[in-house]
Amino acid sequence: MRHNIALLIKKEKFSKEEELQVLKKKARVIEIRISSLKKRINELERGHKPLAYMVDVDIERCVGCGACRDVCPTGAISVQETARVDRKTCIGCGRCAEQCPRGALSLYPV
Repeated sequence: MRHNIALLIKKEKFSKEEELQVLKKKARVIEIRISSLKKRINELERGHKPLAYMVDVDIERCVGCGACRDVCPTGAISVQETARVDRKTCIGCGRCAEQCPRGALSLYPV
């Protein structure tokens, strides 16, 4: 269950600067998700089908930020310390690789 961000921030008693940083981070996650959803809507409207690719995670580069998980349309990515891809669920669309700020995810042909 998701909690109201403003209530969480008030309970923690962040400074104005800390609250601003938290809100900017949350907004960025939402922006990434909206971008991914809009892209997928366009693909579906045009009849686009992903090619046969799979994603590989470079665990040396992955910091576990979750940006890849947030944009995955099939929920194939989980994050503990680093990202993990469920190869049975992944459709090879590449959204995760596009959004990774560290370049830790890459596509390879299957």
